[in-house]
Amino acid sequence: MPISGLNLLFADYAMDIQLPKDIPKYRDDFKNACYSKWAVNELLLYIMRKKEQSPIESTKEFIKMVDLFSGKTRKDKVIWGIAKYVATDILDIFYAMSE
Repeated sequence: MPISGLNLLFADYAMDIQLPKDIPKYRDDFKNACYSKWAVNELLLYIMRKKEQSPIESTKEFIKMVDLFSGKTRKDKVIWGIAKYVATDILDIFYAMSE
C-alpha cells in the first residue's frame, strides 16, 4: 500500500475516535481517546519505518512489541492495552482490504 493510502486510512481511523464534550465529567473517556489517537500515530510511524515489510507484518510486530510493555504498571497496562486494541483493529482493516 502506498504511503498516501496509509495516511488516508490512519487519518480516517483517527477521525472516528470521539473526544467527550464534557471532559471533567468523562475524564477516563478523554484519556482513552487521547491514548487511542496517540496509538494510531505511533503505529503509522512504525509501519513507515519498516518499509521493507508489509503493513500487515509490521502491525503484527507492533502488537507483539506493545504486549511486552503492557505488564509493567497499572498506567502502562492501560496505555499499551489501548495501543494493542487499536493495532488489532487496524490489522483487521488491513486483512479486510487484502481479501
